[in-house]
Amino acid sequence: MRVSSAISRTTGSVWSSGWEILRRLTDPKLENVQNRFPLRPVLDRMIEARTMNYDTKSFFEEFQSKRLAAAPINSPSAFLNDEQTRHREFVVDVNQAYLGRHRFPGDPYKFSESPWRVERGAPLLGEHQREIAGEFTHPSQWLAQVVGRPLSRATSVLPFDGVRVVSFPTGIVGPALGSLLAEHGAEVISVEAGRTMRSPQRGQRFQIASDLESHRGKKRVAINMKHPEGLALAKRLIALSDVVAENFSARVMASWGLDYPRMKEVREDIIMASLQAFGQTGPRRDFVSFGPILMAFSGMTYLWRDPEIERPGAACQTAFPDYVAPSYGALAILAALHYRARTDKGQYIDISQAETPASMLGPAYLEWLINGREPQPQGNFSPFAAPHGCYQCKGDDRWCVISVETQEEWIRLCEVVGRPELASDPRFADLSSRVENHKELDALVESWTTQHTPHQVMLILQREGIAAGVVQTAEDLYRDPHLRERGFARDVYHKQVGWVTRVGPSVRLNEARLSREEIVHTAGEDNEAVFGQLLGLSTEQIKALTEREV
Repeated sequence: MRVSSAISRTTGSVWSSGWEILRRLTDPKLENVQNRFPLRPVLDRMIEARTMNYDTKSFFEEFQSKRLAAAPINSPSAFLNDEQTRHREFVVDVNQAYLGRHRFPGDPYKFSESPWRVERGAPLLGEHQREIAGEFTHPSQWLAQVVGRPLSRATSVLPFDGVRVVSFPTGIVGPALGSLLAEHGAEVISVEAGRTMRSPQRGQRFQIASDLESHRGKKRVAINMKHPEGLALAKRLIALSDVVAENFSARVMASWGLDYPRMKEVREDIIMASLQAFGQTGPRRDFVSFGPILMAFSGMTYLWRDPEIERPGAACQTAFPDYVAPSYGALAILAALHYRARTDKGQYIDISQAETPASMLGPAYLEWLINGREPQPQGNFSPFAAPHGCYQCKGDDRWCVISVETQEEWIRLCEVVGRPELASDPRFADLSSRVENHKELDALVESWTTQHTPHQVMLILQREGIAAGVVQTAEDLYRDPHLRERGFARDVYHKQVGWVTRVGPSVRLNEARLSREEIVHTAGEDNEAVFGQLLGLSTEQIKALTEREV
């Protein structure tokens, strides 16, 4: 049985709630995740000694019953057949001209007022040619409504100017969503629910890194949400806002009296977006998770793994769902704002973080849903390109990826590497031959790449129109001239570490300049500004709230 599991929660209560075999490690220092890292091989063996006695489903549910993050490394078919996926109706029926009625993976969000739908399957080429040419000669209904409006020439106006968002963030997803909205003009007020007003920062490197990465461009207030006066403050903020976004576990907002029905009592047209690990509905709604766990559950880890490794790892260094889910959240909020502008109605958005990576695996799911074949991990292999892979280059652990699809590209590659005779070699004469003999071909390509640095390989091949890219390190990304020119790297100021370069937004609109906020705010730093200017509290009132630990 292969299971992706995580017990690296930082709180001692969660650590001690594990199996009896783990409770033998009674050293209080092990309650800190950093102190457990050196023991990871030992812990892995201890855990696996138990998992071998379980079937996947039993282990998954027992571990989650202890509020510990775990999930099976699902294949695409296992994800599609999971009771949570079925309950949330992630897969829908669609009609397609060639296939007829078939099953199709859907979207990771549910709207209370304007649910998404797939009206028809993918059209055949030219299927709607006559319809487009005849009937679609006039502007869309939306464009017709805005044509008569005066155009603003103030390019400094950002798309979300005038939109106020109250964010209740945790982990990466919530903060990243708020930052994405803030960088495009929204006023985002981040409520740090776990800290009282004016509470000090933890001072840990992780917290500073989190501030730099995920709390850019926001106002940050600290409110004790377990205090009645703290809850009252939050409701006053919500009453003056357009959107509430949160990604706590499914029970938290309701425990504060801030689920959507009660939030509508505060503001009737409020838009609320919830981004839970498994969504707000279904038998696994209360399960806990982190990004790598969701990758395993969705089928992404299964497809990602190297098929030549007998026991592949289950994790990676980047938790992709943590960075994909905020983009889906921003899109859903944008759609809800558009809907409210037309109808004056707010709505509730329920997003499953597990379904966001699943939404990127459509072809793999269709292989199962339509053809009944389980897609298998391919590693660096591709049936549509050869050479196609990651090749070692000159230097310590330096690599470059190369992909050659067409015959013309292959001939140019042979010339570049100084082996023109390979183009007529029967083993590599056409794509099917190269795919069949890809291991021999990879060895020949790598005999050339190891003579050059990865950047040299990339530049040489790109000049010839051949797809190639450096496997970049963090330092490479920091110094990358392309990213610098695009403004992706931005310098910001953090009062504990000074000026730091961090990544900027990946989305830029031509007619609007991004927010240039260059100061990273810390938790509670904006209490006086927000509560004073927005809620009208006096300095004395704010001081009194602080003294009462509200």
